[in-house]
Amino acid sequence: MRIGLDEKIDTSVLYYKALNNGISIAPGRIFTLQNQFHNCLRLNYGGEWNRDIEKALVKLGQLANQMI
Repeated sequence: MRIGLDEKIDTSVLYYKALNNGISIAPGRIFTLQNQFHNCLRLNYGGEWNRDIEKALVKLGQLANQMI
């Protein structure tokens, strides 16, 4: 799923912040050869929805919000 965030958020920076919290995302910039998608990311998961996934998404949202 591709997600677009606020233009102020560089998901390459968010990637490292998330990784330090045990959350892995794919920054949008890695999906293009052009200078675009800096504020986009891709999320993937392959298990049943659970409380840990929900907590990780809440934390990711908090980290992103701190960058605005």
